[in-house]
Amino acid sequence: MRLLHPKTLEIASKRKYIPKTVLSHAWSEVFKYLATGQKHPKVFITDEYYLGVYMSMVYEMSQIRGCNFDKSKINNYSKEFSRGFREELSSDHIMIMYTAYFDDNYLFSDACSLYFKGINIFPDIFGDEWRKYVPVESHKEIHRQITKTINK
Repeated sequence: MRLLHPKTLEIASKRKYIPKTVLSHAWSEVFKYLATGQKHPKVFITDEYYLGVYMSMVYEMSQIRGCNFDKSKINNYSKEFSRGFREELSSDHIMIMYTAYFDDNYLFSDACSLYFKGINIFPDIFGDEWRKYVPVESHKEIHRQITKTINK
């Protein structure tokens, strides 16, 4: 899993058909990144303050969904990260997330990634027109096409 677009987090927090693991993977991915200290292609928010803000968003959405995340882990990392997590989310924070780190292409990429895992958030993003963006609707058909291609 990777960092998820804030809109994806919001959808995951409100839809019961989406497993809670979607949120927990976003939560744990950041801790893995912080624990290793290595550059990680899935964690591209390098500013520790805004990484904390992102984690605050993940935590808020997880609470809506009823996840049981241990926020005391936040204290094990830098002061900037902790400060970003503890600061009340404002419209400015959210706007920076949408403009500096995430865009519509990233949201579409999240939707594709989840779709291949059997979770369809396309209708939540595009409404009734979601089928215009998904070339193959059933996982059985995806499997059939991939198998056919591999066997050639």
